[in-house]
Amino acid sequence: DREGFLTQGSTFSHKFGFGEHHLKATVTDRDGLTATQERFINVWNTAPVPEILNPRPFSRFNFPLVEDENEIELYGQAADREGDIAGNAGFIWTSNRDGYLGTGPRISVKKLSPGNHDITLKAVDSHGASAKVTVRIKMVGGPSASITRPGTGQTFTKGRPVTLEGQARDSRGNPLSGGSLQWSSDLDGALEVLEKTGADSV
Repeated sequence: DREGFLTQGSTFSHKFGFGEHHLKATVTDRDGLTATQERFINVWNTAPVPEILNPRPFSRFNFPLVEDENEIELYGQAADREGDIAGNAGFIWTSNRDGYLGTGPRISVKKLSPGNHDITLKAVDSHGASAKVTVRIKMVGGPSASITRPGTGQTFTKGRPVTLEGQARDSRGNPLSGGSLQWSSDLDGALEVLEKTGADSV
């Protein structure tokens, strides 16, 4: 009923469009008598099958990206039984940490935040069917901060200055200036520096 008359014959092949089809097979004998049998079939669009070729699962990259790896290449492909992925827009890349990354079977990402990322490739065919595949990678590094004074649980008298000492390093382990550290307390908020001594007194 969707595509009208198909053909004559007892055996043939036909590629149906998507949807429910009401088929009728009608025969007419020499005396002009007819008989008909009807059948309903459904033709569904199958979702594509995406694959991420790069990066490999559990790959590790430096944060920030160093000179010899100044971008991360994301490369994938998708198989579709109907053979009609919706162009570059049919490949959508996202990160669970940083959100949308780009479209296309191959893209380059120049910046990802530090930590674990679930990189997802969503493949969409021209009829709207879609499927996803995910790999996990890790961006390692980033700046670090450590408190060397005071010690955990140490007790002080109210009104007397307390010396705070800390260290900061960049992702390559190089020390950063003391001004890179910002001190705060959950009770007092941002702390006022009373005296600079190499360490900070507040």
